[in-house]
Formats: sequence, structure tokens, C-alpha cells
Amino acid sequence: MKTFSLIAGMTLASHAFSAVTQEPTNSQPHLPGVSVSFVGFTDTGTPKTHSVFVTPTTNQTIFGPKKSKLPGPTNLTISVPGGPAAVFRFTNASPYPTFLSVQSLEWKSASGWQGVPPSNPGGIVRPNSIQLLTLHVHATNVTWRMRVACIEQRTGLSRTIERGKEAGNELLTGQKTERFGGRTYLLTNTIPSPSSPP
Repeated sequence: MKTFSLIAGMTLASHAFSAVTQEPTNSQPHLPGVSVSFVGFTDTGTPKTHSVFVTPTTNQTIFGPKKSKLPGPTNLTISVPGGPAAVFRFTNASPYPTFLSVQSLEWKSASGWQGVPPSNPGGIVRPNSIQLLTLHVHATNVTWRMRVACIEQRTGLSRTIERGKEAGNELLTGQKTERFGGRTYLLTNTIPSPSSPP
């Protein structure tokens, strides 16, 4: 099974995680808790560049203050692409927080589906909620589809054990983490027909 540990306050792109794949057991439901659909296109404006000054913090642990291993203080430059973007809607009808990892973004050409690097790696959809994800695209007159890997949080005793690990990690490192090691499945967004709105 896949297990992801996310550090609170960090951007998703900077998370380091390892995963082990295991097929779902017969006791697990096979209906996805999260669905994804294409909403439409938007214009995110002109490209922007942000300069950020980062100073490593000292985390409070059970053993006392622990300095960050990151070098610093450091100036970071963050580039945000502008222009057209495709908007996708994730609906989580389940009671489980679910981690989303964008596997591919593709557009349909005359010769078939063509892949492009996704500009957003994904995120977390909380239980019984909706979240929008915006991905920059090069054209708005073609059909786009996205493939997403979903990993739910565990439940019952397994989740209790994970919560213990999260609390232990916070005591040792001073960092809050959230683990996702439950049921996994793949999604592809619904593609509207050309004759109807998304």
C-alpha cells in the first residue's frame, strides 16, 4: 500500500515520500470516494515572479529546541506561469481525507492523446468537500484529460496507530505530519461532449 507523510506548512511539491504498492483487499470497497470532472478554462493573467526571503526556524521537540537542517537565511525566486489554464473539480463524497497526486495531463490531438508536464502536483481533498485544481495549458480549443492517483487515510486501529506515529514524529522533530496509507485508486476526469457545456 502507499504511505505518504506530509509535513504541515510545506508546499506539496517539496514533499519527499516513499510508496509501496499493494492491491486492495476483498474487504475494501472498490467504488472511488473521489470523482474528478473538467469544469472549464480560465485566464490566470500575466506570468509573475515572487522573491521570498526564507529564514530556517527552530522547532520545539521533546528534547528541546532543534535547529532546521536547511541552510539559510536564503532568497528564493518563485515563478508563477500565467495565461490559459484548465480547471478541474474534485468531489470527495467519502468520510476519508484523500491525497491526490496528478500522474499525467494530456490533450487530444488528431493523432491521439499528447502528454504535457502538469503545473500542479495535486493536494488533499477533505471529507465531504469539493476542491478546484487549476493546471496551466497551452490551448483552450482542445480536449484535456487528467489522470490522478488517490490515497485515502486509513481507518480504525490502523489510523489510530498512524496518529501515534504522527504525534511521536512531532515530539521528536517539532514538525506536524499527516500520513496517507489507506485504499488507493486511479481516476480520469469525465470528458464533456463537444455539444454540451462541461
